[in-house]
Amino acid sequence: MNNEINILLVKPGQYPEEIKVEPTFENLQKLVEGDIEYVYPWHDKACIVCDDEGKLKGRPLNRPLENYDILAGTFLVCGLGDSNLCSLTPNQMKFYEKKYHTPYLFFATLTNYIQCMECTPAQYQHFQRNAHEKESLSERLSDAQQQANDYNQQGNVKLDESILIDL
Repeated sequence: MNNEINILLVKPGQYPEEIKVEPTFENLQKLVEGDIEYVYPWHDKACIVCDDEGKLKGRPLNRPLENYDILAGTFLVCGLGDSNLCSLTPNQMKFYEKKYHTPYLFFATLTNYIQCMECTPAQYQHFQRNAHEKESLSERLSDAQQQANDYNQQGNVKLDESILIDL
């Protein structure tokens, strides 16, 4: 018997992907690479499944969660049935794919906030590669700010001033 459901898989720095998965606890843990947590930020019948300790494990920051938090690591957007997870409806799939379509880069500010910036997967990979080559935190922050300014001036991305998360 096939119990697969259609859900949205959202990895850091990548575009979301519609996948089919059997919604067992083990499968969900494998997809998010950790202990699962269910988050219910919306009023419709959908939820986020993410790694409960993604930030503590140092997973890459992924997408803003509304205007109050940031999801770390891979997460899933699933439909909610009466007592379990189910497929997203076609309208939900379209809505959440659009909502989480754009990858983000995140930068710490000097005033203890996190600034996010829209980017493409290629820009995300470029930034991550360059960030790992830097030795000191000040080098990484300086380089990140310069790259953010360069990308913003080229019109390739936009800094999202409305999303400042308090550290």
